[in-house]
Amino acid sequence: MNSSPLLQLPCMQHSERNIERREKHHYRNPEYPAECGYQESYYVYRHLQYSKCTQKPEQHYADAAVQKERREFLEELEKQDEHYEGKEKRKQNAKAHKVIWVVRVLIVMSRPNLMDFIHDATRALKNGEIVILHDGKGRENEADMLLLAEKATPALVRRMRKDAGGLICLAVEPKFSKKLGLKFANEMLSHRKSGVACRMCKLKMPYGDHPAFSISINHLSTFTGISDNDRAKTISEFGKLVKRNGGAKEFQKNFRAVGHVFLLVGRGLKTRRGHTELSLELARRAKTTGAIVLCEMLSDTGKAASREEAEKYAAKNNLVFIDGRQLHGGFE
Repeated sequence: MNSSPLLQLPCMQHSERNIERREKHHYRNPEYPAECGYQESYYVYRHLQYSKCTQKPEQHYADAAVQKERREFLEELEKQDEHYEGKEKRKQNAKAHKVIWVVRVLIVMSRPNLMDFIHDATRALKNGEIVILHDGKGRENEADMLLLAEKATPALVRRMRKDAGGLICLAVEPKFSKKLGLKFANEMLSHRKSGVACRMCKLKMPYGDHPAFSISINHLSTFTGISDNDRAKTISEFGKLVKRNGGAKEFQKNFRAVGHVFLLVGRGLKTRRGHTELSLELARRAKTTGAIVLCEMLSDTGKAASREEAEKYAAKNNLVFIDGRQLHGGFE
């Protein structure tokens, strides 16, 4: 085999990579012996035949034109390799997508009816249990703990403070907020006499709308208003006020502002789809009073808790987790 002149050519000194590549793609020409059966060897052999000259193979191979054409040939082989590898990757990706699609179908088929989630959430809300609500990726992409205001206790407020960690607020339905004479904070600050706050309050949030904040309150029976006992008292008394359909005079008689429980005024899901409106929609479906406690869930990473973290917490503590899209019909 070593006596063949073709085997003396530099192109026949195959590296392991070239041999593996050619064996992989079966670049073997059946018209020539095994020792010159690879396409690259056949290429040099073809030039020797076309040249019809008697010079030594090394001299012919040294010709600049042959070297240039050989380089082009090898580049073409590289392109073929890349095309083949790309085709294989596309096949693998297609298989992976099929597997993912099948898994998703199985999950949907095994998942209970979406109305079951809402039913569980409304039942938990009525029973004075905490419900976790995620608003969706299109907005804050955060999860809040929810609680019916009239059911608030120091232990539940403490749990929100420690396990959620965000600001504890109290959402009020639009109808009752008008009865109490509550206005949005940005509206109250928009008066020219507010000075710097007048210009600052016109700025919208990064997700595109104005915040739902109104005034902050404390119940008159509280001391500082910040302790778990004090905030539970303020929240539960306000919830009872809403439940008995109390008016503005009773509100002013039993509460003071500024306090440590922040009131949020809902605008309705047709106008806004924040946690305020979603929690009040859940209360409406539960046929309870339109006063809900909210507290954002925070993460140890310094950011808001992700959906996955909130779901894990809910599963670990046997709490109901609900996606906000299930409440406004945007669930996909």
